[in-house]
Amino acid sequence: MVRARFNAVLLENARRAGARLIERRVRLTRLDGGDRVRLDEDSLQAASDCWEGEGPDLIVDATGRANLVGRALDIPMQPGPRRDVALFAHVDETELVDPGYVHNDRIDRGWCWRIPLPGRVSLGLVVPREYADGHGDSPDAQYDRLLRADPVLRRLAPKARRLTPVLRFDNYQSLSSRLVGENWVMLGDSAGFVDPVFSSGLLVAMKGAYQLAQALGEGVPLARYEQAVKAHLRAWFEIVGYYYDGRLMTSIERGREMADGLAGRLLLPWVSRRIAAIVIGAATTDRFNLGLLRFLVDARFGLYGRDPGKYRIH
Repeated sequence: MVRARFNAVLLENARRAGARLIERRVRLTRLDGGDRVRLDEDSLQAASDCWEGEGPDLIVDATGRANLVGRALDIPMQPGPRRDVALFAHVDETELVDPGYVHNDRIDRGWCWRIPLPGRVSLGLVVPREYADGHGDSPDAQYDRLLRADPVLRRLAPKARRLTPVLRFDNYQSLSSRLVGENWVMLGDSAGFVDPVFSSGLLVAMKGAYQLAQALGEGVPLARYEQAVKAHLRAWFEIVGYYYDGRLMTSIERGREMADGLAGRLLLPWVSRRIAAIVIGAATTDRFNLGLLRFLVDARFGLYGRDPGKYRIH
């Protein structure tokens, strides 16, 4: 589903459930140097009939990388191990192995995605920051030059014509040091974002929204919500790390080779289901499945005698 349509479905269902939409560009300020935040006066006035008292009891920051609460309270974001940037736009066409699937490919430096959309393709590049900066002074110039300079991109998108301006995100891997406070809570990308490689951002946001609603409904401390979201994000950091250092793909290659033997034919379907459940998000924090993945990518066990450098993302 196109993201705009998905967002419209969410909004319509929220309205049906009783939510009221007030469209404003809000501002947050810190109260008396403490841990509380307050909406700007115009926003408070626009929604004055939505609550009793001077303002809402709880402010949920779902503003993505804008991270309004974090900026108002000077809450630091902990960077992830990668220092990549993402450049992405829509183009008219690329090579597609199967139009129904997302395509990921390694390029000379970093990797790229291709997502088929109606009448166009979302083509994104995730590359080291200094590498992108060396290809131009603007996101448009960097993107266009990389499409022409990288041999893999020249093969995958030889005739691609860009249809939209290029967006660039620099803070891809990050995790807020705090997710809850006296009258606020962070949700989705405001709390943290791992990496686009497994498209986990929307899953983390939706699961976090469910966990937050459950915590509020049951009256449990929001610290439990914070612990759950941080555990989810840290699990994704670990999994994504196996992709970048080459161990995940090396493990998959070894598994395919083992399929020729009896033990492999018996075990491979069972292992594949459990690893797939991690990658699609159904069992990302499951201890047994994560333990199995760690065994498979460990140089002493699953990867014994294999060099993962062949699949490393540079």
